[in-house]
Amino acid sequence: MDTGRIVFVCPSGSESDALVSCLLIHDLHRAGLSRQDTPRADRKTFWAWGDELTALDSSSKGFLAAIAEQLRKYEVRFVGMTQMALRLSATTRQALLQNQSLLATCAADYDEAAFVARRWNGHVTAETITELPKYNHVMSIALDGRPTKPFRVRGLPVDEIFAKYHNPDGLPALRQAIDTNTRRRVVGEVLDALETLDDDIRALFTARPAPPAAGGQGTDGRGDDQHTHLG
Repeated sequence: MDTGRIVFVCPSGSESDALVSCLLIHDLHRAGLSRQDTPRADRKTFWAWGDELTALDSSSKGFLAAIAEQLRKYEVRFVGMTQMALRLSATTRQALLQNQSLLATCAADYDEAAFVARRWNGHVTAETITELPKYNHVMSIALDGRPTKPFRVRGLPVDEIFAKYHNPDGLPALRQAIDTNTRRRVVGEVLDALETLDDDIRALFTARPAPPAAGGQGTDGRGDDQHTHLG
């Protein structure tokens, strides 16, 4: 957090995820509070992103709400993403909306759309949200301490963003460069090498010359008790 590192955490989806998620969220809250004795000018802004927020909320034990309520002054920014805001606990949902500086939605079910639309005081209808096309969303942000009116944003699909890099004719050269730089081999070659690995290791060590015995002769034949004198 204080050194500007990027950390990706992706729970496996097992039954232990609830415990792991709880510990991670608690540690994020604790780390943010630890900045209390750090001068304001030295607090680097830290962004924490939480996807599948409904799953995180069920195991957060109230710490998601505490993060939203307490950590802004310590330059910690939390962005929560969920497909179903109505399934969040009331505590977490209220804390996020009360302290939000960015609110965005893509197309959603009518009930979800109506819930978000009410936060925009009639500037956007639920019908508008439900009819949003793919890669489009409506959002508002805090600007100079005041929320903007909601506006529409169109996202870009990956194939459109990187269209200029599309070069099927260059794939053979790319694969060759990858093979060369990573010394990549086919699975059959790796397995064949493993079959003789023990013999190769044994041959490597038996081919090495034995080290000289302790107290033996040096390479110049004068023994090990030779000295160098500097005048």
